[in-house]
Amino acid sequence: MYCSNCGARLDGGRFCSGCGTPAGGAPAQAAPAHQVARVRPAVSPMVDYTGYAILTLVAYFFAYPLGVILNIAFLFSGGGVRRQTGRAPGSMGCLHAQFWLLFIIPTVLGIAVTVCSGVLILLAMVLSAL
Repeated sequence: MYCSNCGARLDGGRFCSGCGTPAGGAPAQAAPAHQVARVRPAVSPMVDYTGYAILTLVAYFFAYPLGVILNIAFLFSGGGVRRQTGRAPGSMGCLHAQFWLLFIIPTVLGIAVTVCSGVLILLAMVLSAL
């Protein structure tokens, strides 16, 4: 039996697995001759970024600027893989965590400490002038 909406083969369920149309009371019918069979693209093998995550972590500790550059490059590369295959590479979460824990958070904290120090110095100068 085939779906009356999209022509996909019905496997006996209540709904078409291809388009979700209720299988309903339509009598069994052959696939339309004019309809081309839909072929699903082959699933690409899972790309693993574990090696990149380890390389980035080592680079952060031995050459911090290089670690930041590698991390950003691998994150962009992983985004491209996700757009092409429809799923994120393995260990992308490690790269995101490294980027946040070793770059974004320390940078924000450094800026906050610098601003607070500047405010305290200005406050001390104003109070000492009085």
